[in-house]
Amino acid sequence: MKPNVQHEVLTRRIHDIYLNVRLLDAITVEDRYIFIINALINTLRARLIGDEFLEIQILGYDKTGFPEFLVDMPLAKVQDFYPLLERYKQQALGSNT
Repeated sequence: MKPNVQHEVLTRRIHDIYLNVRLLDAITVEDRYIFIINALINTLRARLIGDEFLEIQILGYDKTGFPEFLVDMPLAKVQDFYPLLERYKQQALGSNT
């Protein structure tokens, strides 16, 4: 998927504002999923304390174009990430069908 201006702005905003969030890739998701990226990052960021950081890598995309994530942060704080991600995905896909 080719990055567009909105992806570049989102990636730059995350790097500039969230100093404890590291993106290993530019965020290149379909526009309908950008709100999910924001919601997930904000949810996970809220769990960080002190010098902890959140590292996110997009591994690929499923057949719907939904991103597959690798998240690196303390396990106790990320254990419900995948159920949360699945819930957001269902909301996004449900609203577009």
